[in-house]
Amino acid sequence: MKKLLFISLLAVLMFAISACHDDEPIGKWAPMKWTEPEGLTQLKNEIYLVPTSGGTYTLTCSNYPAPWMCGVTFGDSTIWPGNPYPIYNGQPADNNPYNINWEHLASSWFDARFDVADLTITVAQLPDSIDERMFTLEVTAGDIFDHLAFRQSRM
Repeated sequence: MKKLLFISLLAVLMFAISACHDDEPIGKWAPMKWTEPEGLTQLKNEIYLVPTSGGTYTLTCSNYPAPWMCGVTFGDSTIWPGNPYPIYNGQPADNNPYNINWEHLASSWFDARFDVADLTITVAQLPDSIDERMFTLEVTAGDIFDHLAFRQSRM
Protein backbone atom coordinates (compact mmCIF):
# COMPACT_ATOMS: atom_id res chain seq x y z
CA MET A 1 0.00 0.00 0.00
CA LYS A 2 2.83 2.42 0.88
CA LYS A 3 4.54 1.58 -2.39
CA LEU A 4 1.37 2.34 -4.37
CA LEU A 5 0.92 5.64 -2.51
CA PHE A 6 4.57 6.54 -3.17
CA ILE A 7 4.27 5.75 -6.90
CA SER A 8 1.01 7.74 -7.12
CA LEU A 9 2.55 10.77 -5.43
CA LEU A 10 5.62 10.49 -7.63
CA ALA A 11 3.43 10.37 -10.76
CA VAL A 12 1.46 13.45 -9.63
CA LEU A 13 4.67 15.30 -8.87
CA MET A 14 6.18 14.44 -12.26
CA PHE A 15 2.98 15.54 -14.01
CA ALA A 16 2.97 18.85 -12.10
CA ILE A 17 6.59 19.54 -13.00
CA SER A 18 6.16 18.62 -16.65
CA ALA A 19 2.97 20.73 -16.92
CA CYS A 20 4.92 23.90 -16.10
CA HIS A 21 6.12 25.73 -19.17
CA ASP A 22 7.50 29.12 -20.04
CA ASP A 23 5.17 30.06 -22.92
CA GLU A 24 3.81 33.06 -20.99
CA PRO A 25 6.74 35.22 -19.89
CA ILE A 26 5.01 36.61 -16.79
CA GLY A 27 7.25 39.32 -15.45
CA LYS A 28 9.74 38.75 -18.29
CA TRP A 29 8.34 41.13 -20.91
CA ALA A 30 10.92 43.16 -22.78
CA PRO A 31 10.77 46.88 -21.95
CA MET A 32 8.94 49.04 -24.48
CA LYS A 33 11.32 50.61 -27.01
CA TRP A 34 10.50 54.04 -28.45
CA THR A 35 11.98 55.88 -31.40
CA GLU A 36 13.58 59.19 -30.49
CA PRO A 37 11.14 61.95 -31.45
CA GLU A 38 12.65 64.61 -33.67
CA GLY A 39 12.81 67.98 -31.91
CA LEU A 40 12.73 66.68 -28.33
CA THR A 41 15.62 66.16 -25.94
CA GLN A 42 15.44 63.27 -23.50
CA LEU A 43 16.98 64.13 -20.15
CA LYS A 44 18.91 61.61 -18.03
CA ASN A 45 15.87 61.05 -15.83
CA GLU A 46 13.90 59.88 -18.90
CA ILE A 47 11.85 63.06 -19.22
CA TYR A 48 11.40 64.57 -22.66
CA LEU A 49 12.06 68.30 -22.69
CA VAL A 50 9.50 70.12 -24.87
CA PRO A 51 10.46 73.56 -26.24
CA THR A 52 8.51 76.52 -24.81
CA SER A 53 7.11 77.06 -28.31
CA GLY A 54 5.37 73.66 -28.10
CA GLY A 55 4.91 71.48 -31.17
CA THR A 56 3.86 68.08 -32.44
CA TYR A 57 6.08 65.04 -31.94
CA THR A 58 5.74 61.37 -32.86
CA LEU A 59 7.17 58.44 -30.93
CA THR A 60 6.86 54.91 -32.29
CA CYS A 61 6.88 51.78 -30.14
CA SER A 62 9.19 49.48 -32.09
CA ASN A 63 8.68 46.22 -30.23
CA TYR A 64 4.94 46.06 -29.45
CA PRO A 65 2.44 46.36 -32.30
CA ALA A 66 -0.48 48.29 -30.76
CA PRO A 67 0.06 49.88 -27.34
CA TRP A 68 -2.53 52.14 -25.74
CA MET A 69 -2.70 54.72 -22.97
CA CYS A 70 -3.93 53.68 -19.57
CA GLY A 71 -3.50 56.96 -17.72
CA VAL A 72 -2.14 60.49 -17.62
CA THR A 73 -1.00 62.70 -14.75
CA PHE A 74 -0.57 66.46 -15.01
CA GLY A 75 -0.67 69.16 -12.36
CA ASP A 76 -3.02 67.91 -9.65
CA SER A 77 -5.00 65.73 -12.07
CA THR A 78 -4.84 62.04 -12.80
CA ILE A 79 -7.02 60.47 -15.48
CA TRP A 80 -7.55 56.78 -16.19
CA PRO A 81 -9.67 55.88 -19.21
CA GLY A 82 -11.62 53.27 -17.30
CA ASN A 83 -13.94 50.64 -18.54
CA PRO A 84 -16.89 51.24 -18.74
CA TYR A 85 -16.48 54.71 -17.17
CA PRO A 86 -13.37 56.92 -17.19
CA ILE A 87 -12.00 58.05 -13.83
CA TYR A 88 -10.87 61.62 -13.16
CA ASN A 89 -9.09 62.23 -9.84
CA GLY A 90 -10.72 59.16 -8.33
CA GLN A 91 -14.27 60.08 -9.40
CA PRO A 92 -16.39 59.00 -12.38
CA ALA A 93 -15.50 61.34 -15.23
CA ASP A 94 -19.03 62.18 -16.39
CA ASN A 95 -18.47 65.94 -16.17
CA ASN A 96 -14.71 66.30 -16.58
CA PRO A 97 -13.33 68.81 -19.07
CA TYR A 98 -10.98 66.36 -20.81
CA ASN A 99 -11.25 64.02 -23.77
CA ILE A 100 -10.63 60.51 -22.43
CA ASN A 101 -10.32 57.17 -24.17
CA TRP A 102 -7.72 54.45 -24.69
CA GLU A 103 -6.26 55.95 -27.87
CA HIS A 104 -6.71 59.68 -27.18
CA LEU A 105 -6.10 61.78 -24.06
CA ALA A 106 -6.28 65.55 -24.21
CA SER A 107 -6.32 68.62 -21.99
CA SER A 108 -6.37 72.33 -22.74
CA TRP A 109 -2.59 72.33 -23.40
CA PHE A 110 -1.62 68.87 -24.62
CA ASP A 111 -3.02 66.14 -26.82
CA ALA A 112 -1.81 62.52 -26.97
CA ARG A 113 -3.11 60.16 -29.62
CA PHE A 114 -2.21 56.60 -30.67
CA ASP A 115 -2.46 55.34 -34.23
CA VAL A 116 -1.40 51.69 -34.05
CA ALA A 117 2.17 51.95 -32.63
CA ASP A 118 2.63 55.68 -33.34
CA LEU A 119 2.06 58.04 -30.42
CA THR A 120 1.60 61.65 -31.52
CA ILE A 121 2.01 64.30 -28.84
CA THR A 122 0.96 67.90 -29.41
CA VAL A 123 1.89 70.47 -26.76
CA ALA A 124 0.72 74.09 -26.81
CA GLN A 125 3.08 77.03 -26.38
CA LEU A 126 4.06 77.69 -22.77
CA PRO A 127 2.22 80.85 -21.61
CA ASP A 128 4.31 83.70 -20.17
CA SER A 129 2.51 83.29 -16.84
CA ILE A 130 3.80 79.71 -16.36
CA ASP A 131 7.43 78.75 -15.74
CA GLU A 132 7.06 75.00 -16.01
CA ARG A 133 4.48 72.30 -16.63
CA MET A 134 4.67 68.56 -17.08
CA PHE A 135 2.54 65.55 -17.94
CA THR A 136 3.22 61.83 -17.71
CA LEU A 137 1.51 59.21 -19.85
CA GLU A 138 1.19 55.65 -18.67
CA VAL A 139 1.27 53.33 -21.67
CA THR A 140 0.65 49.60 -21.88
CA ALA A 141 0.64 46.79 -24.42
CA GLY A 142 -0.98 44.23 -22.12
CA ASP A 143 1.30 42.96 -19.38
CA ILE A 144 4.02 45.54 -20.04
CA PHE A 145 3.83 49.17 -18.90
CA ASP A 146 5.88 52.27 -19.56
CA HIS A 147 5.82 55.91 -18.47
CA LEU A 148 6.54 58.74 -20.88
CA ALA A 149 7.06 62.12 -19.22
CA PHE A 150 7.08 65.47 -21.03
CA ARG A 151 8.20 68.76 -19.46
CA GLN A 152 8.03 72.31 -20.73
CA SER A 153 10.21 74.73 -18.83
CA ARG A 154 11.79 78.16 -19.14
CA MET A 155 14.81 76.97 -17.16
